[in-house]
Order: sequence, then structure tokens, then C-alpha cells
Amino acid sequence: MADLSALFFKAYSHLPADERTQVIVVIDGKPYTWDRAYDEIKAKTEPRKKSFKLKLCF
Repeated sequence: MADLSALFFKAYSHLPADERTQVIVVIDGKPYTWDRAYDEIKAKTEPRKKSFKLKLCF
């Protein structure tokens, strides 16, 4: 998953600040913005594992 994390962080770092507040995925009925996904991936939480199972295009 390290490679997927690196891809996410690279995409995140190139986003304008206002874009980071947009919802990018809903997991178990909970919306995740770029900012929230960043925090979850950095903290290595359970939603992080689920988000990597999704096929997202950056």
C-alpha cells in the first residue's frame, strides 16, 4: 500500500487548497474529502484500507 499512499500524497500535493474540501469518496455512508482522506491515510486507519480497494483515477 505504500505505493498507493505515495500516489495519493502526490496528487494531494498538487491540488489547490479549495479543491481539497471536495468529497472524493463515500465509504460506509460517510463522505471523505481530500483533507479527510489525507488524515486517514496518514494515520493508517481502517477507512484507508477500504479506500485503496476502490479504483480511483487521479
